[in-house]
This record gives sequence, structure tokens and C-alpha cells, in this order.
Amino acid sequence: MSSWWLDAVSEGLARLADTVAPRRCAGCDAPGAHVLCEVCVELALALPLPPPRAAAYGVCRAALPLAPPARGAIHAAKYHGRRRAIHVLAALAAERLASELLAAGPPEAVVAVPLGARRRRLRGFNQAEVAAAALCLACRLPPPRPGLRRVRETPAQVGLGEAERLCNLSAAFRWDGDRLGGGTVWLVDDVVTTGATFAAAAYALQQAGAGRIEAVAMASCIRRRGRESARTGQLGML
Repeated sequence: MSSWWLDAVSEGLARLADTVAPRRCAGCDAPGAHVLCEVCVELALALPLPPPRAAAYGVCRAALPLAPPARGAIHAAKYHGRRRAIHVLAALAAERLASELLAAGPPEAVVAVPLGARRRRLRGFNQAEVAAAALCLACRLPPPRPGLRRVRETPAQVGLGEAERLCNLSAAFRWDGDRLGGGTVWLVDDVVTTGATFAAAAYALQQAGAGRIEAVAMASCIRRRGRESARTGQLGML
């Protein structure tokens, strides 16, 4: 079968799919051929960086607020199978944070926050691994280092306060790789709200020899009077 015929069939099927269910921007839901439209990309690059959060393990940074277009892209990838959305958002987030993170020098390792085995099977991918890989590429670093494991399946964090989340994640992570050498580790996840997931994972890394932890998220929910927004809770972010 010739390649031109296959190309013609593929184009025809794509047009038919667009007729039945037109492609839409994951960030704003406007019709368009790209996973994030030009307006959403420009908005993502123009938004101010969320302020860093001090933490006992080091600091937590985020590339974007959990608002359009980040909210839509993350939701589309995690719950509607549009994986390309998280790849595009991860690349934008890495571009926004690279220079700030590298100002203190390269890390000893970049580590993604792992998913539990059940959630990994259901989703088919780990969005934190996508974000970590994009960050390594943007900063010209070696690939993310494996070794951090989620050793306990945790109940959903939806509706839990900060203290409840910390309790929920207690002893949920373990480092199974070679002992770390005391340097800085960039710990990467998709979204940060209370910071409980980062705190639990950072503890496991520091028990394994890591020094300062730079927690890095693609998006950050702004907490209001100690409570997450209702919409963030609906997304089940940690």
C-alpha cells in the first residue's frame, strides 16, 4: 500500500473526526487545530511567576498559577486522555523556570514524584515524569533519576486540609536508588496546593542523603485563608 494512499486516508479520517468532534484548545476550549491555542500559549508565557514558598526541606517553586490555561491542560491530560496537553504545558513551564532554577547551579539529580501503581495503570502515564523530562531537556541536564517509589497507595486528597493530607501521605514514599550525595535535588510534580506531597517525598529523599530540595511544580494553587479552592479539590490535586 503506497504512502500517499495512507496519507490520504489519515487526512480523511482526521477531517471526519473534526466534523464529529472538532478539536479544541485544552486551555480555553476554543476550536482550533493545536492542543493549546496561540492565545493560551502567549498567556502562559506572560503570566507572572507565582512567588516561591519557603519549606523545611528548601523551597517550592511553580511555573504558573492553577488557572487558565494550566488548569484546562492538566485536566484534559489527566481525565480526558489528551496527553499532548501535558507535554506542551510541561515545555512551557520548563522554559519559564529554567533560568531561575539554574541560578544556583545544576542539581545533583532531578526526580519526579511517583504515582501509585493503581493510578498509573488507570491513567497510563505519570504527569510528573513528563514535567521532569521537559525540565531536564530545557536545562540540558541528564534525564530524571529513577528511584523514588510510592510504597503505599494513598486515598484521594480531595477535600482534605493540610494536616489531613500530611497524615494521609505519611511514609508513602521510599528511595530505592543509590544513596544520594548531599547535593540539591529538584523534585518535580504537576501541581502544588498545600505542599503535603512534596514534603513527604522530600523527607524520603533527605533520608537517602539528599541535601536541599527544590520542589518544582508546573502549576500552583493559591491558598486562601488556609483552604484550597473548590475547583482545585474537584481536580484532586495534591
